[in-house]
Amino acid sequence: MKRNFKFLVAAMLLVLALAFTAACTGNGDDPAPPDQPTVETTPEPPPPPSDDDDDDDEVVEDVPARDLGGIEIVIGNWWGYYDTDTYEPSTAQAEARLEDRIYVEQRYNFRIREVRMGGWGEVRDMIPIEIASGSRDVHVWLMQPDWFATMHAQNMFNPIPDNLFGEGINWMQSAIDGTRRDGQAHGWATGLIEGGGIYFNMRLLEEAGIDPQLPFDLQLRGEWTWDALTELLIQTTRDLTGDGLMDTWGMASFSVDMLERAVASNGAMYIDVDPATGEFLNATTRPEFIEALTWVNQLQDLGVLMERPEGAEWNFFVDAFNNAQVAFRSAGSYVAGAQINPNLDDPWGFVAFPLGPRATTHQMMGNANLSAIPINFSAEEVEAIMFAINQWSRPMPEWDDPDAWMAGAFTNHYHPRSVEETMAMITRAPGHVRPSFHGLVPGRIPGLAGELFAWEMWHGHDPAYIIENAQPTWLEYLARGNAGIVD
Repeated sequence: MKRNFKFLVAAMLLVLALAFTAACTGNGDDPAPPDQPTVETTPEPPPPPSDDDDDDDEVVEDVPARDLGGIEIVIGNWWGYYDTDTYEPSTAQAEARLEDRIYVEQRYNFRIREVRMGGWGEVRDMIPIEIASGSRDVHVWLMQPDWFATMHAQNMFNPIPDNLFGEGINWMQSAIDGTRRDGQAHGWATGLIEGGGIYFNMRLLEEAGIDPQLPFDLQLRGEWTWDALTELLIQTTRDLTGDGLMDTWGMASFSVDMLERAVASNGAMYIDVDPATGEFLNATTRPEFIEALTWVNQLQDLGVLMERPEGAEWNFFVDAFNNAQVAFRSAGSYVAGAQINPNLDDPWGFVAFPLGPRATTHQMMGNANLSAIPINFSAEEVEAIMFAINQWSRPMPEWDDPDAWMAGAFTNHYHPRSVEETMAMITRAPGHVRPSFHGLVPGRIPGLAGELFAWEMWHGHDPAYIIENAQPTWLEYLARGNAGIVD
C-alpha cells in the first residue's frame, strides 16, 4: 500500500508537470501546435480488391492459429471510437479492413476496441493516475510525445522487444527508436509523416522572369538547394512602384516551422538520442546545425523574408501567400486544400524543402502520437497484446494499390507535379523523416526549441550568439530529462 501511495503521489506530480508543460508551450486545449498536425496511428484501410482479382481475395495464412483466451484489448485515445461490432464503414476500403479485423479477432479469439477516454487535457492528466493506481482497464494508451516522455521518465511503460514488431506493418522506426532505454523500445507509432516543404506562386515567378516550373525542375534534377531557393527569393522580392516599399516578398512562414525544416534539411537536429541508452544528446553545437541557423540569418539580412506587419496576427503568412504578397511559403503538406485552397486565382506548386550543403537527400523532422503499454501488464501479457495488434494491423497486399492515395492528393493540389513528384517522394518514403527528439524530452523543451532558437533568429540575433546563449538552459533540460526529473 505504501508503494502504491508513493506511486500515486508521483502520478499527481506528473499531472501537474504535464499541465504546466501544456500551459507553457501554448497548446491549451489544442492537441497540436500551429502548422504541425497530430498524426493518428490507426493504419489507413487498404483499397478494395478489383473485380479481376477474385481468385486472390483469400488471405494467405502465415501465422499459426492461436487462442488468446478472449482477451479484450482497450486502446485509449482522446478523439473517437472503433469497435468491430458497431463500426459502420463508409467506403469499400474501410469495409475490407473491417472484414479482415473481424476475421482475425475470431481466428485468434481476442477483441480490440478504441475508446475515447475523455478530452485532450483530460486524457493527458488521466494516464499517469490510472497507471499509478494499478488500473488495467486500458491496455494501450495513445499520447503526444511530450506526455510519453514525462511518464517514460517515471518508468510507467513496458519494454517491447523488437521481435514483437511484426513484419509488413508500417511501423514508424524513427518513433520506435526515440522511445528506447537500455536498447529496448517502450512505445511505437505507425504510418507515415508527410512532413512539409515549400509552396510557390507560379504567377509571381513568371512575372519576375522565372520559369514557373523551375522549382519542380530543380527538384527533379537534384538541384533544389538552399542556394537555388535563395536566388529565387531575391528575384521575387520586388518594389514594383519605385516607392522604396516592397510590393512582393520572397517568403513568409511560421518561424518555428521554417527553422525546424532548415535544420532537418541539412541533416541536423536539435537533440539526438543514443539508441542504446535512450540518453538525450545535445546536437545544437554541431556544424550542420550552425550552418542551418547561419543560412536563415543570411536570408533575413538579404531582406527577402516578409516580417509580421504591425498589428497582424501571428499567422499573417497564411493570408500573405494566399493574397500573392509573397512568392514562397514553407509549411506542412497538410495545409494544401485547407489553408491553401486549390482554387486560388493564381497557379501554385509544392516542392520539398531544399537541400542543405551537408544533405544527400531531402530530410524533414516529424512526430507522431505514440502508443505504449502500461507497466501494470506482465511480459506475457505484453506479448499477447502485441500479437493481437500485429494481426489487427496486418497488411493485406492483395488489396494494396500503392497509388491509391493520389486520388485524394490531386483534389488538394493545383498542379499534378506537386503530387506525382513532390508528394510521391516525401510521403511514401519513410527515410525522408527524422524524429523530432526535442518533442520527447520531459518538461518545456518543445517550447524552448522555439524560444531559444527560432524566435531569437527572428529578433535578428547572430546564430553564434543564439547557440551560445541557449546552452545553459538547453543543457539543463537535457540533464533533467536524462535523470528522469519532470517537475
